[in-house]
Amino acid sequence: MEQHEKEKRPDFQALLSMAGEWSYYQWMLLSLLAIPGCLTGSWVGFSQTKDFFDQVFVVASPPHWCHPPINLTEFHLTELQWKNMAIPLGAAGFSSCKQYEHKVSGTIVTINRTMELECSHGWTYDRSLYDETLVTEMGLICSLDFWPALSMIIFNSGSLFGNLIFGHISDRYGRKRSLFLCVAMSSLFGFASSMTTDVKAFAAMRFFAGFSFPAIYAIAVILAFELVGDDYRIRTNTLFCSLFGASTCALGIVANYVRNWRLLLVACSMPGTLFLFCWWSVEKMTSNHRWVALLQSCLLFSRCIPESPRWLISKRRYVQAADTLISVAVRNRNSNNIENINDACRESFVQDDKSEQKPTLMDLFKTPILLKITCLVTFLWLVNSTVYNGLLYNVPNMKLNDYISFAVSGAVEVPAALITWPLMNSIGRRWSLALSMGFGGLTTLLVPALANVHKWAIGILATIGKFAITASYDILYAYANELYPTTVRAIGITTASLVAMICVMLEPYVLYASSSSRTLPLVIMGILSSTAALLALLLPETKGTHLPQTIEQMQTLQALARPRKGRRVNHGQVDQLETLVASS
Repeated sequence: MEQHEKEKRPDFQALLSMAGEWSYYQWMLLSLLAIPGCLTGSWVGFSQTKDFFDQVFVVASPPHWCHPPINLTEFHLTELQWKNMAIPLGAAGFSSCKQYEHKVSGTIVTINRTMELECSHGWTYDRSLYDETLVTEMGLICSLDFWPALSMIIFNSGSLFGNLIFGHISDRYGRKRSLFLCVAMSSLFGFASSMTTDVKAFAAMRFFAGFSFPAIYAIAVILAFELVGDDYRIRTNTLFCSLFGASTCALGIVANYVRNWRLLLVACSMPGTLFLFCWWSVEKMTSNHRWVALLQSCLLFSRCIPESPRWLISKRRYVQAADTLISVAVRNRNSNNIENINDACRESFVQDDKSEQKPTLMDLFKTPILLKITCLVTFLWLVNSTVYNGLLYNVPNMKLNDYISFAVSGAVEVPAALITWPLMNSIGRRWSLALSMGFGGLTTLLVPALANVHKWAIGILATIGKFAITASYDILYAYANELYPTTVRAIGITTASLVAMICVMLEPYVLYASSSSRTLPLVIMGILSSTAALLALLLPETKGTHLPQTIEQMQTLQALARPRKGRRVNHGQVDQLETLVASS
């Protein structure tokens, strides 16, 4: 009888079907999650760095040269005339840190063009693109020009620690708590960065601001995945990836009008600050205030972004899961199912007397199938990051200003994300990932082959390669969410991201070491991408399966991945996932 009772327990997918898999509540949830995940994530992460190396906006170093010791107007000289007379000219243009020896006597200026000296009267900056950056305000040029790059390394170091910490917090203490901690750190230290008066304090603030990136995006996507039905996971992933690209594009537009680095950091911190303020207001204020009703109806951040019911069930917190699902049902106008949801969670699941599991990093290596998935996903993530950033290093940039180039690079990611939706739904996740990475690798290998034949072809092939690798990145985010079980999903994804970030940070030095051969890095990246495409075929297919709740369910994924030739997938195995969700 007891066994019969267990078998009749509804699984999470059945509970979510009763509450609503894709309705008003999910749309509202995704809209709210897009603020911290896409808007805050891209603005805080990319206001200082784009793809971890391109110095734009905050730490931009505009063209500069030694400031003249005289008032050029009084001497009837233009700036260009002075530069031609007093500034050494090299292959890369006028020197930024040297000037010819000169003497001023009354209205006579004597210049000795055989002697070069350091700048003694400060510098003049080209302010056509930037009003004020960290570099221009604090003079981080010439002997101090290492500080912008060092501050980015420090930011990325914070990201490494943040990935580890927030991945652990998300799986052990909850998605919601981890998400709001990410938003709090990005907003608090984003504001603090804008208030610093010396570069050391700035670097320290950027270290802590880096904790939230890219964990803030990963956790928002995980939470969204766990609150939509199986048929809508890819749609959710496409929406997030598209909004992230659009947010990156919007940052370029905003930065074009906010050309002061302090004001830009404040602007980038505002979405997260508004998010936190509204959450705090709704949580703390009582309904006795008249204006609270309006606040709650318009900005229900905390109440509309619940803890993941999948995570709650994996932690055996069935009463809280029931409350969340009932809230979803009410907002989706499925109130007639409240009693069924309540009975399933509060009465059926009360038989579970197992203790709460505490996930750790070592759980990723607990079983052969999970070890295999962890190694493959981490390697694929590493290759995606390396090739994407490597293409940006090794191909000529567009002849556009920083703002337009940045906005265009973000806008290009939107169609790349949109194409993954029909692709994954038609041929599955595994083949979509393999084909996109393989195509990206092929175009990368063709770039050095045509380098001395058709110059115009290089830009076209590089753009196609970036497009393919961007698409594979978006596919990998969805695929990894479907491969890892709920208990270690955040740890698995953030660990893969951490390893990839380490390699990306080392990539400039590897490329510098191979600078004698410009085509060698491209060949290496092409081979890496092609190899990764083949290895992607070793992953189990997740199309048509439910999100696994526990590590034990990974064995079922392996069985679903390799149906025998001429036979369809046994749908009984698919249904087995539902049974496992209920019994875990």
